[in-house]
Formats: sequence, structure tokens, C-alpha cells
Amino acid sequence: MATRISEQKQDISIEVMTYAPFSSRVSARVIDMTIVGTLWFGFTQLLLAELRHLHSSQFLMDNFIMGIEGGVVVVYCLFYMPLFEYFGGTIGKRIIGIHLLDAGSLERPDFMNCFGRGLVYLVFCALLGIPAVLSCLGVLFTPKQQTWHDLISNVVAVKKIKL
Repeated sequence: MATRISEQKQDISIEVMTYAPFSSRVSARVIDMTIVGTLWFGFTQLLLAELRHLHSSQFLMDNFIMGIEGGVVVVYCLFYMPLFEYFGGTIGKRIIGIHLLDAGSLERPDFMNCFGRGLVYLVFCALLGIPAVLSCLGVLFTPKQQTWHDLISNVVAVKKIKL
């Protein structure tokens, strides 16, 4: 009687984390803003269609139209960023392969860090956008390639590479 010995090949892989470069972060932001902008545009068009049926809605429509641009930034900073990043990253970050981690523990950041990060970015955007741009350019000058809103909320953006 012959005994058959099967050998299982074990895959050994090493995962290396590097700080997410500026180009990857810009690509993720463009994807995210495209998604949020498209959804916000669709939502506002539906709402405007409903408002047009009201007889005394001209004042409301004029003010609503002026608030559309600001609304997309608020939705992005206070809802989209914190929720998605708490659950593993925004859609753009997931596509590009960026993960947000707590800078101290290198674990997933808690929700308040994610929310605070979004709130800080919203304040930067509200200040005519200049601090928001400077914050993002901080990636080029900080040792861990962090934005200002990353530094304030104590997080790092990394890319995981399997070797």
C-alpha cells in the first residue's frame, strides 16, 4: 500500500507600509470630490424640481442655489470623510490603496479623530480655501507626509505594499 504525502505550499508575504505620497492623495481626493459632487448635484436638482412647483418659492430658490457650492463642502467634510474613513477609507482612498491610521498606535483611528479631521478641513475650506490648499501641500514638507488636518487629528495616511 503506497502512502501519498502531499506538501502544501505556504505563501509567505510581507506587508510594508509607506507614507502615502502627494500624488496618490491628490488622486484619491479627485475621485472623492467627483463622487460627492455628482451625488450632491443630483440631490440639488431633485430638490430644485420640487421647489419650482411652489408659487412663493423664488426667494427660497435663489438662496438655495447660492448655497449649493458650500453644501457640497459641508457634506464632504462632515459626513463623507468621517464616516468612510472610520470604516476603512473613502472610496477614493480605497481605489488608490491609501489607509488612514492613528499616528501613535498605527491602528484604525476612532470616529472622533475622523470627525475632527473633517471639521478642521471644513474650517480650512471656509477660510477662502487657502488654508485647505496649504494644508494639503504640507504632505510635501512633513517627515510623515501629513497634511495639517492629519497633524491636528494625529493620523497618518499610508499605502500598504505586499512583497
